[in-house]
Amino acid sequence: MNRKVTPALIATVLILGIAAFLTREKRLGGATAPAGARILTLAIPDVQEVRVQRDFWNSFTLTRQADGLWRLTEPVDEAAAPDAARRLLDQLAGLAPFESIDLPSDDSERHREYGLWQPELELVVSTADERHVLLVGAQTASGENYYATVVGRDAVHTISAAAVEVLGAALTSYRTEAQMAEAPGDADG
Repeated sequence: MNRKVTPALIATVLILGIAAFLTREKRLGGATAPAGARILTLAIPDVQEVRVQRDFWNSFTLTRQADGLWRLTEPVDEAAAPDAARRLLDQLAGLAPFESIDLPSDDSERHREYGLWQPELELVVSTADERHVLLVGAQTASGENYYATVVGRDAVHTISAAAVEVLGAALTSYRTEAQMAEAPGDADG
């Protein structure tokens, strides 16, 4: 190699490497979501059913009845606590991202990185016309937020741990006090 060309090639490679790294970090670092942005576009009165799955054996379904009241329909069939159902619906309809990371929805490597390949929590929200599947993955490095995405959409978001607490509440939080009194040994939901 020519002694004059070698340093120029090394400098060019270093500059391109740094530029590629910075571009990648900017793309993966995400952008703060605009004020008022919502992950799901839902109107609470339109929601007919919500299925919450925390793991394979730990899931339940809430269904809106004709009178507007909510009912647990899986794994039991009983009235749902109205306040708990309302909290869940409010959280779903108002779920705002802190950051949004623009990724293709089929980017399996990134989904694995964010814990979305095997999510901690899956919510299937059904209206008369649509079905939304919200996946909640791993905690962020800070531990303050979680990664989340809607199946079929090209973005991963971060959402608050407080939101995840409401979205992933146990079955027992949807049971009325009377139902809890009837089944004291069945409290682990």
